[in-house]
Parts: sequence; C-alpha cells; structure tokens
Amino acid sequence: MSKETIYLFSPRKEKLPKWFTDCNWNAEIVHKQTTFLPGELGIKNIKIKQYPVLTSSPERAIMECLFLAPQLMDLTECYHLFEGLVNLKPKLVTELL
Repeated sequence: MSKETIYLFSPRKEKLPKWFTDCNWNAEIVHKQTTFLPGELGIKNIKIKQYPVLTSSPERAIMECLFLAPQLMDLTECYHLFEGLVNLKPKLVTELL
C-alpha cells in the first residue's frame, strides 16, 4: 500500500517551518500555495494539547478538495464527500464561492 497523502494549503510565498519539513510524518505532504480562497475566511483556530493550530472549516476544506479535482483528487470522491457534508453553513459556502 502507498503512503497517505496530506494536502496543506497556505497563502502564496508562505513556507512551512523547518521543524515541520524535517519531521517524518509517515505520509506524503503536498503543500499548495495559492490565493484561490479569501485570506482568513473559513479558517479556525483549534488547540491540540496546548498548541494552537490553524485549520480549515469543513466549508473551506471541501472547496480546497474541489480545487484539487480532477488533477489530484477524483471528482467522484469529491462529490461523495460533499454529499455527506449536511451541516455546512450556507452563508460561509456562499462567501467562499
């Protein structure tokens, strides 16, 4: 079996920290630097242990998934993911679109 692929999105010209790139994550990390979505819209701050981590809301994450289709992500898989997201905030989805 192949390694899991993890896609990270960030604004253009933002580099991943050295501690992150030096770590063995046991996965293929693909860093996408793009401006296709508005800045901080749909970004939330969560805490893992005592460390703050910026993550995409489900609404933003599905848009990032669709950004990868069909070159890096199967469009049918994106459709099935979207179909299962019944709790999306319509206003945020509209703003992201």
